[in-house]
Amino acid sequence: GSQITRHTLLVKAKDDFGREHATRIIVLADGDTSKAHIEEIMGKAAESFKDQVREKYSKRPPTAQERKDIGKALNEALGYHKGINRMGHAFVPLDESLAFTAVDFSGRGYSVLDIKISDSDLGGLPADMIRHFLESFAREGKFNLHVKLISGQNNHHIAESIFKSLAKSIRFALTTDERQKDTIPSTKGTISD
Repeated sequence: GSQITRHTLLVKAKDDFGREHATRIIVLADGDTSKAHIEEIMGKAAESFKDQVREKYSKRPPTAQERKDIGKALNEALGYHKGINRMGHAFVPLDESLAFTAVDFSGRGYSVLDIKISDSDLGGLPADMIRHFLESFAREGKFNLHVKLISGQNNHHIAESIFKSLAKSIRFALTTDERQKDTIPSTKGTISD
């Protein structure tokens, strides 16, 4: 019998957000397989991987169900909300844009969005999807969300400052307060609807 040879190719692909993904393609072939055939197999496998990266990490907005699932997952992860700060807020500038966000993990999903944003400069993402995402995230995550755009012209900068201020607000609200790490942050003793 002919000897088996191992051929390895490292394939890298960038997604729409500039993140690099890599995989190793390994082909085992007998000694009778031509180099051209092995390269053809590896080339097809590499293209397939790149297509998968483009499909999996495309810029498509999250579906309505995905938006709900993100909020639900956050709420379930919090359990009884024991020991968290519960509330948080942040101002975040990005060039000419300035966004303010405040959150309260009260167990009641509600949002107030005072933002003016349109479709331009968003890479094909409809501006309404940003509003829908924020509303669904707060409702399903069972927290109060207030977002106010203080200034901004470029829609990309506006969206980025909103999401960065949201992340900073949530981070502080969900950080453990060492002074009350064993208590639920509510005068009622429970976080509920």
